[in-house]
Amino acid sequence: MNIKKLAKITLVGLSLLSIVWIISIYLKGGPKKSSGIVPGKPNLVKTYKGNLSISFNIKEGDFKYTGSLPFLSVTKKVLTEDYLNKVASFMGFSGTSTKINDTQEGLTYFWKSDKATFFAYTNTSKIRYSSGEPFVAPNKQLSEDAVKAIIENFIADSSVLSANSYSLGSVQFLKEGSLNEGFKKSTKDDFSLYQVNILPKSTEYEIVSPTSTESTSYIQLTKDGNIYSLQLVVFGNVQKGPTEYTIKTYKEVNDSIANSVLINLDGEETPIQYLTVDYVKEIVINRIDIAYLLDSVSSTNLQPVYKLTGVATLPNTRGVQAILYLPALSGL
Repeated sequence: MNIKKLAKITLVGLSLLSIVWIISIYLKGGPKKSSGIVPGKPNLVKTYKGNLSISFNIKEGDFKYTGSLPFLSVTKKVLTEDYLNKVASFMGFSGTSTKINDTQEGLTYFWKSDKATFFAYTNTSKIRYSSGEPFVAPNKQLSEDAVKAIIENFIADSSVLSANSYSLGSVQFLKEGSLNEGFKKSTKDDFSLYQVNILPKSTEYEIVSPTSTESTSYIQLTKDGNIYSLQLVVFGNVQKGPTEYTIKTYKEVNDSIANSVLINLDGEETPIQYLTVDYVKEIVINRIDIAYLLDSVSSTNLQPVYKLTGVATLPNTRGVQAILYLPALSGL
């Protein structure tokens, strides 16, 4: 057999193998397309001009690097009038709600009694309850397990969330701040309220908004274990996206720290919009956590961000707490 004839036979054989391979792919449903999200920068709201002086005071050995994370794919529950009436009734409200058409929140349901208020926002699938009673109560020195058990029972009895759709974060201790400062994180030896963040079942990370360091979903209890307030974004479905994305390493965080956006200064959200950046002399970051950003009411894919906590130096004051967000995906 000459060389030319052998080459032709080889070429025909390779062609037949290629045809068989292509046919087998399409018989299985065609070539697989990537279902991953093309990452873009998260919508972090920067209301001030200029750059802040920020330093990263975390040792590399203390940096918990997770390697990669997916987006969260979310849908929100439709807040029906029947569902809201049942929850409101359980919370102690009687009669029908007042309905308000809000330009941002859409149709809003509102209940009010001498002791509390209850709002439900249909555009954002968010509900808020707040007691009008004093939060000062006898300290029953509840254990963390006892606090979580009270919240678990409340959720089950009120049917505010469906079973197996959520998980509970760690128990936090809040103390009332000075005038107009609301509540701040404290310790179990000096606190006013318990707070537990409510997380979707599919993630261990809190979900935050672009203009607030407050978790989007939480329940607060008084020292004797009564529900004091709650805010819940009621999700219909939350699941991890199909694609894992590399997140910033210690070096990348350190190198890009100047790109982080100040969200909260001394317990107030973005107060720097009324000041100049020169007012903040320096911010030293001493803690870093992962969170998922719910950047608009219509968001269906939530991107991970780094939540940075540190101390800001202001003129003629002690150091105050500062919280910033930084895009977590590598390359952003």
